[in-house]
Amino acid sequence: MTEKNTVEEVDDLFDLDEGDETAETEQAPAVDVKEVEELRAFKQQTETENREAAVADAFTAAGLSPKAARLFIALNPGVDPTPELVKRFAGDYDLGPPPDRSGYTPTVISGGHVPAAKTFTRAEFEDIMRENPARGRALAESGRVRWSNAQINERPQR
Repeated sequence: MTEKNTVEEVDDLFDLDEGDETAETEQAPAVDVKEVEELRAFKQQTETENREAAVADAFTAAGLSPKAARLFIALNPGVDPTPELVKRFAGDYDLGPPPDRSGYTPTVISGGHVPAAKTFTRAEFEDIMRENPARGRALAESGRVRWSNAQINERPQR
């Protein structure tokens, strides 16, 4: 082939006759439909996960909970969050920064009862059992009945 070959001559070189053996070997390979569907599903899942991560990062950068990002995605599919859009979205839905829980220490009470809950004496418990046995059982199971004076930490009387 020389440089003087025309476009038509080059095209003729690549044209294949229907009876030519090379025509069969140069055909596109058969496509496995199931494999293509699996690849499309994988691509869709990967794109979704990447988008969710990007939106969660944007919300975290704005000082908001990543859980709010799921709400954003559900309400705004296909919208990329800009810092201004995240702030406006947070204002529209009253989404503030996550509460600061540092320093919060739950109080553990010995005896397992709530300090503000009333405790009942044995006599009060017996009266409740006569009137409403179900309530009495619930009080006894919750530990709100003082069975003896030894269970309460009262000061000895003077």
